[in-house]
Amino acid sequence: MITDINNSNIKKYHTVDSTNKVAFDLIEKTNLDTEWIIACEQTQGRGRHGRFWESPNGGLYMTRIIHEEIDYKATSNLGFVASLSLYDTAKSFSLNGKFKLKWPNDLLVDQIKLAGILIESQIIKSKKIIVIGFGLNVFNENTLDSDIKKAYLDSYSKLLDLSDLYICLINSFNNWFCKWDYGTNFSYILESWLSKSYSIGEAIQVKTSNETIFGNFIGLNDDGSLIIKQNNIKRIINSGEIILNNEK
Repeated sequence: MITDINNSNIKKYHTVDSTNKVAFDLIEKTNLDTEWIIACEQTQGRGRHGRFWESPNGGLYMTRIIHEEIDYKATSNLGFVASLSLYDTAKSFSLNGKFKLKWPNDLLVDQIKLAGILIESQIIKSKKIIVIGFGLNVFNENTLDSDIKKAYLDSYSKLLDLSDLYICLINSFNNWFCKWDYGTNFSYILESWLSKSYSIGEAIQVKTSNETIFGNFIGLNDDGSLIIKQNNIKRIINSGEIILNNEK
């Protein structure tokens, strides 16, 4: 268990373009077994589909570097492992608020986005390197204007310290990663994720690469795909995202 971030496997920066990019650059230029990149702020933070992720000072921006060999089919599992880590971290420091996980890898509080995850991979030195970027809104510094409504963890707890959040997320991720056991225990991960997600039967809107689908949330397939019911017909969605009213 990590008790402080002054660890040889953790590198902390003040300002970076993106913690994921720093992770890839570090692995390409060195042979260090760094596991975590932490930054106080990002100038080019990214979300899924290339979206800009506002990353001013006062948020949690971290990337976990996966050096281990992960089977290609199991790589998509990591989004659920990482989501559970974020959920447990936020809940550990909150006094109230209704937290939910949103497929495929967002964390909401009171139906507003609080945190997200970006998983990327590259072949570096003939080895596949996977990085998992975490972004959690912590302190509302009101430094940037945005049309997207965001939640901040400090609205739910006044006893926050970023160093404590870093440590909590690292330990939580290590815990869920061990439980996942390289995909052999993915059914347990899915069961845990579903217990923290939408209620069965809830109406949702899903955006894929070529259509927007309205239906009711049924659950997840055994590979993590989304299952919805549309006009009494079950549909399995492999790639896309659930869209909230405030994200349209």
